[in-house]
Amino acid sequence: MKISNKTTVILLICLLFVIIIFAVFALNFELNNSGFSYLSKHKILQTNTEISEISENVPAPIETVKVDIPQNFELEVPFFSQAPYGLWDALHEDACEEASFLMLNAWHENKHTVLKDEADRLISEMVEYQVVQGYQNSITLQELSEIAKNKYGLRGLQVKSVASWQEIKESIYYNNSPIIAGMAGKKLNNPNFRNGGPNYHMLLIVGYDDKGFITNDPGTRKGEKYYYTNEVLFNALHDYNREDINLGEKNIMYLASDL
Repeated sequence: MKISNKTTVILLICLLFVIIIFAVFALNFELNNSGFSYLSKHKILQTNTEISEISENVPAPIETVKVDIPQNFELEVPFFSQAPYGLWDALHEDACEEASFLMLNAWHENKHTVLKDEADRLISEMVEYQVVQGYQNSITLQELSEIAKNKYGLRGLQVKSVASWQEIKESIYYNNSPIIAGMAGKKLNNPNFRNGGPNYHMLLIVGYDDKGFITNDPGTRKGEKYYYTNEVLFNALHDYNREDINLGEKNIMYLASDL
C-alpha cells in the first residue's frame, strides 16, 4: 500500500512531538531528583549542625572531688559529765548515752556551755522518758537515734559502720559533726574510771589529730577533751550487744550535714 506524502509528514510531526514530550519529561525528572537530593543533603547537614551546637551548649557533668581531710580538726562542743554533781547513783551510773547525746544536741543548738543544774535536769528527763517508753538501761546507737527523733525532734542522725579509725575522722570532718560512739568501756583503759570502767560505755568524739581522737567523755569529770590514741579508741569501739559487748558492731553516729 502506498502512503501519501501528506500522511508521511503527519506521522513525522507526531513522532517529533512524542520525542519532544519524552525529552521534556526526562529533563524534569532529573531536575526534580537532583533538587530532592540537594535539599535532603542540605537538611541533613543543617540537622547535624544543630545537634552539634546543642551538644556544645550542654554543660559537662560535674565531677565530685573528695578533698583530703586536714591532719588536725576539732569542734567546740560543751562538756558535762553524766553525773554533773558527782552523784554516781543508779540513774547516773548508766547515763553515758544520755549525756553523749545531750552534748551533741547542745552543740547543734549552738550552746557554748551547759550549767550543772541544766545538765542534770536534762539527763534525768531523758532517762525518765526511756523508762516510760520501755528502753533498757543500755541502748544501741539506733535506739538512741529513735529517742532523739521522737523526744527531741532531731532528725538526721545517721548510724554508720566503719572499718578503720580513718573513716571516723572522715565522718567528723566531712559532716562537720561530733561522733557518738559506743565502747567496750574497760578496753579504753581510762585511769579516771572507777573499777576499770563500765562494761559498756558511750562517749562523744569531737576532734582528732594524726595519732588519736579528742573526746568529750562523760564517764569522768575529767572527760572534757579527753584524748585516746587511734588504736585504743578503735579497738574499744563496739555498739551495744546484749550478749557480749565485744561482739558489738563497729558503728558510729553523726548528724548528717545535708539533713
